[in-house]
Amino acid sequence: MSMRQREKETIDRFFSLLDNRDVYGLIDLFDDNCIVKEPFSKMNGLKKKI
Repeated sequence: MSMRQREKETIDRFFSLLDNRDVYGLIDLFDDNCIVKEPFSKMNGLKKKI
């Protein structure tokens, strides 16, 4: 499977999880060591999963 196809499947999964309001499924898309960059927050980055 090409990288482009994997990216498309990930994006499709993301929006499917949003449509189904599957919060835990959305959380599972992220790596345990990810840092969320959210420029509108006063926080300095979220550094752990729920």
